[in-house]
Amino acid sequence: MKQTIVVKLMPMPEQAASLLQTLETFNAACNWIASVAYRKRTANKFKLQRLVYHEARERFGLSAQMAVRAIAKVCEAYKRDKRKRPSFRPHGAMTYDERIYSLKGCEAVSLLTLDGRVLVPILFGLHQA
Repeated sequence: MKQTIVVKLMPMPEQAASLLQTLETFNAACNWIASVAYRKRTANKFKLQRLVYHEARERFGLSAQMAVRAIAKVCEAYKRDKRKRPSFRPHGAMTYDERIYSLKGCEAVSLLTLDGRVLVPILFGLHQA
């Protein structure tokens, strides 16, 4: 069973800038990957990964897991409607998993950015607390 917890990130200004840059770069990578997926007409994650993984990491500076998450995001979007190329907004959602983030108690979360890991203070919502 998956559980969702609502938390508010409380980053310092330099952390916020790094997180924003990471988000924008991740979505730019998704747009590039989507153009390859559309051109090659494939929504198969493994096939697409063979086509774009290394170049996506090199071109956008993504970590290994960020590249894998970007490929998965594109495949999910492209599978919904193969007649058009998916497009991703610069501030669209970025998928985080156990390799990209980790909770550090109830006070902070460690998030991977293009500049390395940042430890960001968090606040829990009233219901979650």
